[in-house]
Amino acid sequence: MSTTRFATTLGLMLALAAAATAGAPGPPQGDPLATIDLATRAGTGLARASWRYADARIVETMHRAPDAEGQPTGAPIATQTLEPRAGRADFDDSAWATIAPESLVTRRGGGRISFNWYRTTVTVPEKIGEVATAGRTLVFQTTVDD
Repeated sequence: MSTTRFATTLGLMLALAAAATAGAPGPPQGDPLATIDLATRAGTGLARASWRYADARIVETMHRAPDAEGQPTGAPIATQTLEPRAGRADFDDSAWATIAPESLVTRRGGGRISFNWYRTTVTVPEKIGEVATAGRTLVFQTTVDD
């Protein structure tokens, strides 16, 4: 019998960008001027952030079949959706568990198919270290691994 070991990590880094690539869309290039590690107490304290967590689940629902152009205007059909639908900024996650930032590496999903929500709010401080944040480009870097 073999054992498979899973590790789950989720980190979020807020970085002040050194410079944007001229005329090109996408993230700025180069090393950040300053960073906040939101997977630490110090980082969440600086950004007045807290982490919330909830399991998500697949539920049966009805939708419309696609028409000739692929738009959902056809007959009602059975399908699935993910609940809660927590992607909106105004979603109320106040009933969710608040988790410690250093616990983001803890595996929380319980099965082969597992969906989870992690949410946080961030208040950008006036300075990160000695670097003023006003007028700077902020980059959020995430890492998720299972």
